[in-house]
Amino acid sequence: MNPTTSILVTGDLVPLHRAGELLAAGDFQTVFGDFLPEIRQSSLAVTNLETAVTEGGEPIVKFGPGLKVSPAVLPALTRAGFQVYALANNHSRDWGNEAFLETMRHVTDSGAKYVGGGKDLEDAMRPCRVTVNGLRITIINATMHQPCCAAAGHPGANPLVPARIAAQIAAEKNQCDFLLVIIHDGKERNPFPSARIRENYRAFADAGADAVIGHHPHIAQGYEVYHDSFIAYSLGNFLFPPRIKENTPDFWLRSYSVRLHIAGHRVVKFDILPHIVDRDSDCLSLMKGQTRQDFLAQLEKLCNILRSDAETDRYYTGAARRALKRYLKRIMEDPAYFAHAMETEEHSDMIRTALVSQAVDPDYSEPEDLDHFI
Repeated sequence: MNPTTSILVTGDLVPLHRAGELLAAGDFQTVFGDFLPEIRQSSLAVTNLETAVTEGGEPIVKFGPGLKVSPAVLPALTRAGFQVYALANNHSRDWGNEAFLETMRHVTDSGAKYVGGGKDLEDAMRPCRVTVNGLRITIINATMHQPCCAAAGHPGANPLVPARIAAQIAAEKNQCDFLLVIIHDGKERNPFPSARIRENYRAFADAGADAVIGHHPHIAQGYEVYHDSFIAYSLGNFLFPPRIKENTPDFWLRSYSVRLHIAGHRVVKFDILPHIVDRDSDCLSLMKGQTRQDFLAQLEKLCNILRSDAETDRYYTGAARRALKRYLKRIMEDPAYFAHAMETEEHSDMIRTALVSQAVDPDYSEPEDLDHFI
């Protein structure tokens, strides 16, 4: 076995617009630019495929956009170096059951593996097991509850049931050398993880996960080392050009991937790789110069806040209280949205936090620099 093995994990991948056109033509070099060597020098590269891969399908009933890309992009993505695609997210089943099954076929036809999705719930729960440099790696992938989740009678994504995931981690731990958990959860556009998410990710580490990586908020959140396990709460987007380019915030385009260096069955080192998507070309590159320095300084501030649960809760509560009026307005306009908000943990976290805070802490004072982050 080699002394070290490295795993690259990225956030949300939805190659829209010119990026999709280039990949469909086989040009992954232009799309990934100087980030391409980072993919290829990693022993294993894992990305979150947050879209259906199909030319057809019928859109499911859900809140939010339906995402799909051409099957022609998959061979180029795999040739670029991605070997495992995470499917447990809130867009992989956007275009129906057949399109989800088609997505899985395109991944395997490209020569890669998927995790977090299946033809039914039992299948979607299965981990992905790979051996790299003699190291047995298990990957478990799950998503917050939403319409893309699998059920007994239809395909989809593996839903996040924390107790079940923890039990699965404990069972898998004795059968592998390294266990990676990837979760799609957290409030969009909020750089602070909720108490529920922090409790879940740390519980997964206590159950035996060597690393826990989160995405979905579309914005970078902090990371920590907890009891020798690496936890990144949100990597943000990877390659996800905005569907509507006007007024796209910088955080949508600027985020990070992480490379975990493994030796002795644990993370001994990690690399934070900040990257940016160009607004015009839709292509990815490593951050440089002042842009990189500013991003890393912001990320360090988020990590410092994470050191205190009380401080993290204070920032999260401020964001939740600010969002409450928008939630209530939308619920009044469309009562069906209430059911969606209660089912989908990213929203129920925010609503519950804001309401409880207003009820028990009317004198709450939000952090003076909250605007700097949100």
